[in-house]
This record gives sequence, C-alpha cells and structure tokens, in this order.
Amino acid sequence: MKMIVFLILILPAHPDSIPIASSAKDKGMDSVVYSLGSRFINEPGHVGLSISILDHGKVHYCNFGSIKRKLQIKPTERTIYEMASFTKTFTGILLAKAVNEGRIRLSDDIRKYLPGNYPELQFAGRPITIRDVASHTACLPKNLPALPKGQTPAEIMADSARYSKKNFLKELARFKPDTIPGSRFNYSNAGTQLIGLLLEGVYGMSYEKLVKKYITLPYHMPDTKLVWSEKESARTATGYSEQGEVMPAFVFWPELPAAGGLRTTAADMTNYMAYNLDERDETVRLAHRPVFFNTSENGQDIGLFWFSRLLPDGTRAVMHAGGSFGCTSYCMLFPDQQIGIACLANDASPGTERALRDMSQEIGTYLIHKAPPQ
Repeated sequence: MKMIVFLILILPAHPDSIPIASSAKDKGMDSVVYSLGSRFINEPGHVGLSISILDHGKVHYCNFGSIKRKLQIKPTERTIYEMASFTKTFTGILLAKAVNEGRIRLSDDIRKYLPGNYPELQFAGRPITIRDVASHTACLPKNLPALPKGQTPAEIMADSARYSKKNFLKELARFKPDTIPGSRFNYSNAGTQLIGLLLEGVYGMSYEKLVKKYITLPYHMPDTKLVWSEKESARTATGYSEQGEVMPAFVFWPELPAAGGLRTTAADMTNYMAYNLDERDETVRLAHRPVFFNTSENGQDIGLFWFSRLLPDGTRAVMHAGGSFGCTSYCMLFPDQQIGIACLANDASPGTERALRDMSQEIGTYLIHKAPPQ
C-alpha cells in the first residue's frame, strides 16, 4: 500500500500542487487503513479502491488493487471513478445556494418552476414542495420513466434515448401521489432529476455549467465532471459486476444528470470534503440540516439530499453513497471533528456499499478517539 500525506493550507488550483506536510505520519492510522483496505480488496468481487482521508486539514491517500482486473494497474488519487448517486449531494449544495440567494423557497410548490400544467402533483390539496422532493418524501417513483424489469445494463444503455428530458416531463405529468407529500420517505432518482431541471430553469444554465461554476471551479476539482476526453480515459477505473464482468459506463441520463452523472477522483473528493466540513458556510449548513427524520435508510435523517445520523458514541456523521453499474462510492463527514473519509471502488457487488460505509465509520471513529500525540 502506498500512503501519501499532505497538508491543505490553501485549496490549490490543482491537486498536485498541495504542499507536503512536515508533520510525522500517523502510524496508528496507517495500520488501521492498511488492515481495512487489504481485507476489502482480498474479498471476492472487489478490484480496486482509493481512499481519501481528511483529518484537520491533513490529507491521506490510500490505494489498493487495480483499475483493471488482471492488469495490476494500481489506482492513485487521480484515478477517475463514477460517483453515481453521490452526485445528489452536488444537487443538494446547488439547491441550498439557490435558497440562500432567495431564488427558491423550500416551501414552494414544485409546479411553480415547471413548464406546462401538472394538476396531479398534489394529494388531498397538499402540493409537492421543493422540501419534499429534496428529502425524498414527495412520493415520486424511483425512476421516470421506470426502468424495465429484467434489462441488463447494456440493454439499458442501448435504450438511453428513452430517458430524455421530454419523456421525463411527460411521465411526470401522468404521475399521481398516493399519500400526503412530506409524510413518507421513498428514495427517488426522479426527484433529484426534477430538482436539477428546476435549477437549470432558475439559473438559466445547464446542470453541468452550474456544477462547474459554483462547485468544481471555486473548490478546485478539475476532474469532477460529466464528460471525459479520450486522454482522461487512460486513468479511468474500469467498472465491474460482482461476477467480474466489465460494465458499461453510467451515462444513460445525458439530459438528466443531477441524480448520478458525475465522475470524480480521490484528490477532488478531498477538496469537496474540505468545503463540506466547513458548516460556517451557510450553503453547506443548509444542505446538511435535516428536514425529515428517521428515514428507512438505516434510520438516518435527511437534509437537502445529504443524510446524517448519530453514531453509537453520539458523534454526528453526514454521509451519502453512490452505486453505478460498475462502481461504488461512499463519503462520511464528521463536521464537528473536522474529519472526512471518501472511498471509491470499481466494483458494484451487493455488499460493496456496506463495506465502504463500515470502513469509513471505522476510520472516522479511530481518528476521533485516538490518543493525542505525546
């Protein structure tokens, strides 16, 4: 395992320009991370793993396995992974920004921002609000249009034209809630895509441009984006199924990327974590603040797409996961302790998300409770 330790003094223009820390390495943390990462990568189904750890401004990158099965090309902090649903946290940040700028109110009827008429987007006179959609309590289905049962990832990709903005709005106009909005949690990609469309209308620019203007450019994340060049493909991790099959790239929502279209690197995740650990920022604070409690996602609370919960020791954690056809991502933040852990893996085995979650929690718990240096 290769571990590189850095100190963030100022968020740089490029990850490679982060200055090297002068402090001693944390041998205890090295041991914990090496043990967890080695165990993960040696389990069946796993291929490669990149971990970024941010501890009071100090950055630790840890890489295991390979970006391609059988070739043994070790990942680095600049290896590109699909982040899938972790994209939703970017949508939550953009929504919080719009609210703080007075462009949107969380209590607004979602139809205020939609083109055309949607008379059915209410139940018993109660309209679906922005808050309902951002907390997955709008009663919306998981996908619009629904994914056909039994289709393989390759078949879904071949039919990607079906998931256009036009078809999305057509299906949305037919949808009828079956309960009072805001009363029941139901995880929905469609809801996040709806917020993405709303933000495009409010700002008059594409989701891609919004992410770049307000997040990736100011917070120095050059490798976090929707579209990749052929040159960048050389450092992109190949995604695999549980059976080791190469999975197609997760690009079947080209017109509706707000729920899962971004890719990233461990280096970029470091700067994104640094931004999200600063809850003095009113946008970050609003995005993290719970608006619905005790969801069916392991009892977690939810803010504007960000989940949070108290760990058994009482520590507050803020988190989100993502899973594409062939990659899995997980990020856990401890804003009160200024600690963050991001894990990126190029497999989509059923237990990968749980493994990355447990790994993040164990690393975070170690850093929070470790004895101070003598």
